[in-house]
Amino acid sequence: MNRAVVADGDTLYRVPAVPVEVVDTPGAGDAFTAGMAVALLQGRSLREAVHFGCITGAYAVTVRESIPAFPTLEQLEAFAAKHGLELPALVADSKLGSLSSGRCE
Repeated sequence: MNRAVVADGDTLYRVPAVPVEVVDTPGAGDAFTAGMAVALLQGRSLREAVHFGCITGAYAVTVRESIPAFPTLEQLEAFAAKHGLELPALVADSKLGSLSSGRCE
């Protein structure tokens, strides 16, 4: 699949996937869901949250094994910059530290 589809009321959005070289796929769906949840908790729209989820899921498939595939915010910012992607503003400006730490600061 080359995109995520978001249905928000009467509006349908297509959020493009991030083209990457796939190394390992376990954990990609969990990373997508975690990224989406973080963005929603940061007050982002559903569309922005899915966009962030696509970025976290794409990062996850570029790393071997599941746990190391959950990035810190710094790793995700570097990944987004490398691929010419923009992270949702509140997520990029937050003090989350590690997205894989299990806590939001």
